[in-house]
Amino acid sequence: MAKDAKQLMFGIHGVTIIDYWTGKPVAELDVIGDLSLPVSAEVESLFGGSHVWPVAGEPKTLSCDGQVTLKEYPEDLAEYLVAGVGAKVAAESTGSVVALTNDFGTSVMSATTGIASVGLKSGKTADLKAGMYLVVATAAGAVDVYAYSSVDAKKGTDLTIQDDEMKITATPLTITMGAATEIPNLGVELTGGSGTIGMTIGDTAVFEIYPPHAGVETMTMGQANAEFKRVRLFLAAQKRTTGEIGYIYCPNALALGLPGAMAEKGWSDGSLSLSIFTHETLGFSMKFTNIKGIGV
Repeated sequence: MAKDAKQLMFGIHGVTIIDYWTGKPVAELDVIGDLSLPVSAEVESLFGGSHVWPVAGEPKTLSCDGQVTLKEYPEDLAEYLVAGVGAKVAAESTGSVVALTNDFGTSVMSATTGIASVGLKSGKTADLKAGMYLVVATAAGAVDVYAYSSVDAKKGTDLTIQDDEMKITATPLTITMGAATEIPNLGVELTGGSGTIGMTIGDTAVFEIYPPHAGVETMTMGQANAEFKRVRLFLAAQKRTTGEIGYIYCPNALALGLPGAMAEKGWSDGSLSLSIFTHETLGFSMKFTNIKGIGV
């Protein structure tokens, strides 16, 4: 009788995250690195008298906790991986601005006595520079603007960083009732409220700029009362030249974490933690499948 062909797995193709309750695939992660999913056993050993080595032992439990190196940021998996919220912004050829929001105090963003809105400046699309910006009241009717980063400062007309505090306005901008005031070289303008402007000195508000883009994806995490979600996992090895395909199905699991590194002149990656449990109705934790090729 001939020996059976060895069951082998080579490489890794992808990890599919599946909704635990519906069984519907949420997304496949395929920009990944090594996958580790060891099944560990705990043994209860018997010692007695002067014996240095255990004289007996019996298996107690099996468990499986592993990880996969993740090299992408899947916003559609935010609620599963980090108890977060993912969102997408549709492509916009002229760019867009995320609305002004009060950050410290409440007087800067005000439809009547502060800045009613921030919007695109007509004809200045080329000057839109990606990032977050802080508006600081310097007087009842004046503000300075600060950048949170210089990463896009060379877009269009260069943005001049005035000091170490990242101020981008050489002099304060005057905000007047119902009028638009351009932020120099940034491609946006601030529109004053409908009443007498009366901001409190030191109050602040923030906004974001998205230059012309093919879409924006965001992932927000750390909200109060966030809830983690159980998942199923389908782990596929690389298809071999023999035609063999191997995969692992885990019907009850947790997949938690995201890449958190920014490497110097390198790609970001990080570990996604995997924990495997027994499914209460299916009655198993993991199923290995190896489909042997026939040379087709």
